[in-house]
Amino acid sequence: MSSFPGSPRLLKGGLVQMDPDSGRVLGVIGLQYNPDTLTRTLQVQATGETGDRSQALRLKGAAVETIKFEAEIEATERLSDPASNPDAVKLGIHPELAALEALVHPRADDLQANDALASAGVLEVLPLEAPLTLFVWSKQRVVPVRVTDLSVTEEAFDVALNPIRAKVSLSLEVGVDAWDPGNGLPPVPFLRRRLCPRAERFALLYEVRVVEDERRDVLAARNLGDAELWWRLADANAAVDPRTLTDRIGRRLRITLAEGVPGSPDA
Repeated sequence: MSSFPGSPRLLKGGLVQMDPDSGRVLGVIGLQYNPDTLTRTLQVQATGETGDRSQALRLKGAAVETIKFEAEIEATERLSDPASNPDAVKLGIHPELAALEALVHPRADDLQANDALASAGVLEVLPLEAPLTLFVWSKQRVVPVRVTDLSVTEEAFDVALNPIRAKVSLSLEVGVDAWDPGNGLPPVPFLRRRLCPRAERFALLYEVRVVEDERRDVLAARNLGDAELWWRLADANAAVDPRTLTDRIGRRLRITLAEGVPGSPDA
């Protein structure tokens, strides 16, 4: 940043991790240098991709937006003043790289907690939920994202082979929806899922009632034979946010055949 007194204040982009339930900030990863370019790609979600020509012009949901950029990380300036930057002298840019790599790995505490539950005989089949990640690029562009690709090229090392300069390539899938928790709390953004199909596309088998402490993965395992098919329950019951499937005790949930599969007239 220029030391000229009339120069504007330089804003830096970055990534913010938040607890999706409480909205509490868990961590901030600021970019050391703003990238020169951002590449935005919009992938159209069209039903014509299935091969049905009669549906070629229909859209099944919002376009999937992807942001790609390259960021540089280096410790040269800090190494020029080793007395004030002992961590850079000892570790190079390992801490910065570790913070970025933590975006794509589950936390050790969560893994140990799940292992303890499994050892205690508790059914735990849902993948671990990652913190909500926001990409911040000015006040006008703060969007929820999911890191889909992270590539690190280490370009220079110190005498102890700690990296001191690296180029990081990030690919982020943007989410555009928000869930309103009510009670005056702010909306919680969540990653995009496709639009719910029409109810008439599902052949009803039977209905079940939600009981206390019900879980969508257990429901799917019990009624569909596969715990990871909970998304079919969400589609059949028009639940844009799958968490609402079991949020009300006594709710009647439709158990159906897969979308588009006709039911037996004698069922």
